[in-house]
Amino acid sequence: MKKAIPHRSKKGRARRIFTRALFVTTFVAIAVAIVGPLTYDEKAHAVLDTTSRQFSGYGNQLLGLDITAPRQNIFSFVRDVDKTVEVIDHATVHNSKVLGLTNFVTRGKVRTVADALRWYGLALTTRQAKSIGLCRSLDAIRESEAIVIQSDPFQQGVASWYGPGFHGRVAASGEIFNMFDQTAAHRTVPLQSLVRVVSQRTGVSTIVRINDRGPYVDGRIIDMSRRSMDLIGGTDLAAVYLEIINPDALKVLCP
Repeated sequence: MKKAIPHRSKKGRARRIFTRALFVTTFVAIAVAIVGPLTYDEKAHAVLDTTSRQFSGYGNQLLGLDITAPRQNIFSFVRDVDKTVEVIDHATVHNSKVLGLTNFVTRGKVRTVADALRWYGLALTTRQAKSIGLCRSLDAIRESEAIVIQSDPFQQGVASWYGPGFHGRVAASGEIFNMFDQTAAHRTVPLQSLVRVVSQRTGVSTIVRINDRGPYVDGRIIDMSRRSMDLIGGTDLAAVYLEIINPDALKVLCP
């Protein structure tokens, strides 16, 4: 004999729906309350007009949210967390979703191309800085668009490396040469200058500091430490081009 299936009353079903709705509402309220203090900006709220103040009053006073200002509400939070900023530096691709989250938490302080390049710890030549558009807003860059650092060679030729016979000796700069540091010798580039060495075969690059003079073999343009040569995947000799790095290239004031 089959057992009768108990009948579920409409009252019981309504109670379950109400309980679930209450749970979801409570969960969302707690989540927003936690995020709220991170998104409150007193200065931004102070400049709102009267209408905007009234509109944002509940969120601002209760949860620390200013829903009328960019990066002060849950909508821009979702957008920033989902955004990936990609930078192509020669043969190296940098991308991170953490940058978008940082942009939201800092209320838009990581907002320009210059900010993104500093985030990734990248360096540019003077001409690269002028052509890349350092003050472009990251919000204006489409999801499928990458920030591309174009090559800017000032010299091309053959790179060699030196080490065992010079390791521990005094370099032209007066410091002790260490073949495991990222340094190099060049005939004319001012000492202590930063130079990006790019492999013409693979596009892999590294930045070296010029602390010595050389090479003294015809047909070669730079003598790299053993460590520096390893970083571009070279063996004894490598076809390269050089870029002079401007350490102040990213120090710009954007409106």
